[in-house]
Amino acid sequence: MGRSLFSAFWSVASARVIVMVLGAISTPLLTRILGASLYGQYATILAVFGLLKTLMSSGVVNGAQKYFSEDRDINNWKDYVWAYYSRLGGLLALIVAAILVFGSASGVVASVFGTEYTIYFYLVALWAIVTQYREFTRRVLMGLHLENHSEKLRIGQQTTFILLAVGLAYFNFGVAGVITGHIISNILMFTIGIFLVWQKIDIKAVLRPIPSTFPKKELAFFNHTSIVYIFLLTSLYHVDILMLQRTVDDATVGYYKAALVLVELLWVAPQSLQQVLIQSVSDLWRTNAIDKINNMAVRATRYVLLFTLLCATGLAALADVFVPFFFGAEYSPAVKPLLFLLPGTLGFAVARPILAITHAKGSMKPLIAATGFTAVLNLVLNALLIPSYGTVGAAVATTIGYGSLLITQTLCAKYIGYNPVSLRMFLRAALTVVVAGPIIFWLSNLFDGIISLIIVPPLGALIFITTAILAGGIPRNDLQKIANQLPDNRFSSL
Repeated sequence: MGRSLFSAFWSVASARVIVMVLGAISTPLLTRILGASLYGQYATILAVFGLLKTLMSSGVVNGAQKYFSEDRDINNWKDYVWAYYSRLGGLLALIVAAILVFGSASGVVASVFGTEYTIYFYLVALWAIVTQYREFTRRVLMGLHLENHSEKLRIGQQTTFILLAVGLAYFNFGVAGVITGHIISNILMFTIGIFLVWQKIDIKAVLRPIPSTFPKKELAFFNHTSIVYIFLLTSLYHVDILMLQRTVDDATVGYYKAALVLVELLWVAPQSLQQVLIQSVSDLWRTNAIDKINNMAVRATRYVLLFTLLCATGLAALADVFVPFFFGAEYSPAVKPLLFLLPGTLGFAVARPILAITHAKGSMKPLIAATGFTAVLNLVLNALLIPSYGTVGAAVATTIGYGSLLITQTLCAKYIGYNPVSLRMFLRAALTVVVAGPIIFWLSNLFDGIISLIIVPPLGALIFITTAILAGGIPRNDLQKIANQLPDNRFSSL
């Protein structure tokens, strides 16, 4: 069918890298143009929107990605999946938008966040609606195994957002201008996305009644439980921002958000793999191909672990130079929380492919229980530590919450019948860090300023990868497979 797991991963990962590069251009511009205080307000808006988007979109987009990838013995199966989720997604978006408008009009927003947030929430209401349909069409394309198209939409959205947001912020439209950039860029990409979907799906099916043979209850159950699961998961990286906003000033929130932006760059490959695995593993669960699932899970977690360790080691070594270079000298206070966040970010990264494989099975109760434990732990720790320790307390609480996710999701995976990790894998990764880590830190101290940012990353990566091969972290048979497949670019598995 011309599509492999590697080609799907490559489409998603390369798009994320491009988006990351675009973000690396736009974020420093926005932090400088807005200043720490307004950037802190924007960070608060992103945290609120992230939680609302989870309630509104998570079940719809994950359901679309899962069920469009399946071939059921029902006539026009994909057309009716489109009809079901189009209606549900529209209804949920309108409910969220209505809540936001009511909160702004009634004064609730002003009393909780401040009067300057009222106009922001009116704009977020519109942002919610257009984001729902833009992301839905993108996930439909992914479910149809058209990642090469879906990820171009992602790049297009980020590109147009940057041009609009930076331009509007520069001309003193502030946070409202940045949100407007989100709105317009989403409208543009939805227009293109719906045209691409139209080539594969009868979108007019949304106007026709859904037949009684269509498993509405199954899709509804997956939707509702996915909302609970994704909400719990998403709370891990929004709760700290919202709690800080109530405790410290906007500038301090901005510093902490800057630290989060950097550590979340470590999730580029894990998030890409997480998105691809949902539609790639669904049929394996349906056919009970446990051996294939185990092999896929172990290899995914191994390489996510090594890649994230490499990035985390480099970021820790260069943090004192990179943070002020990237965001500006004003953001130097972000270094300390960044360092505390790194260990947990590593755990969250390794947990991501496990989350996707478990989610694809549809066994939602153990998944929700495992994620719920982590979310509650994260919430409690943030509530305890933020009042006394500010951004450092938030970073410590969040890193423990992030890190515990790897433990809870590994236990969940074993409970439902597959094993995504091995002790040998962690020991060899640890040996790689013990040997390569001190050398990378030594190199970062050997060079000063921008010179260290130029020399240390490539040289450190070479040292780390070589050490990983010698320590057995990267199996030699995997290297041989890569060497055999590179010339004609055919990859049948990860």
